[in-house]
Amino acid sequence: MKELLSRFFDYKRIKAKVWYLPIMLLMPVVAFLSYGLTGLMGPPLPTPHFPIFLLPGFFLVAVVAALGEELGWSGYVIDPSQDRWNALIAAVLVGLVWAVWHWVALIQAHRPPAWIAWWSVGAVARRVLIV
Repeated sequence: MKELLSRFFDYKRIKAKVWYLPIMLLMPVVAFLSYGLTGLMGPPLPTPHFPIFLLPGFFLVAVVAALGEELGWSGYVIDPSQDRWNALIAAVLVGLVWAVWHWVALIQAHRPPAWIAWWSVGAVARRVLIV
């Protein structure tokens, strides 16, 4: 576990420092853009049904859960997959498994099949970017 955590926070693996900008900003920018575009092009966005002061707690839980999931996928699965295949194939395969893993929750959330399909394409694309 100590080795896994040390690799996760090993910033020396990123040779070109210019990559820090997209690493830190890509997902938040995409999330805000998609939220904004949805508001402009689609039906009105629903009003949240929770007190706004709970938002930092939700954010913290989401970040901790995402980091834990990322440690598992990137730290445990990606390296052996890249030993067997190249980085692109490993990323696509892990992205597909990761997407399918979430299908039950998406179906339980009553997402339409087309939404799940496009979400899965996005999940695989994000995995390719991450790897």
